[in-house]
Amino acid sequence: MLSRLLCLAALLYNVKHLLFQCLYDMKNRLHRALDLLPKGERELLQAIYFQGKTEEKYGNEVGISQKGISYQCRKALSNLRTIYKALGGF
Repeated sequence: MLSRLLCLAALLYNVKHLLFQCLYDMKNRLHRALDLLPKGERELLQAIYFQGKTEEKYGNEVGISQKGISYQCRKALSNLRTIYKALGGF
């Protein structure tokens, strides 16, 4: 019984390690993909997703309507997905 518990503990440790490594790799790949975006798209995504600004607030700051920001955001996310996949993401 003890040997089974030890095997299970070792297996769980390995799974945890692999999961953390996978998440670390995904995070690094995402940051690399963001760095490869054009400056305007990168700044837009950072403002909306990392700084928590609304599309309306960001639009007011840069002089573009909320609808225009929404369109640009969809386009930037599509470009980000393409770059992420090219870097080996899913």
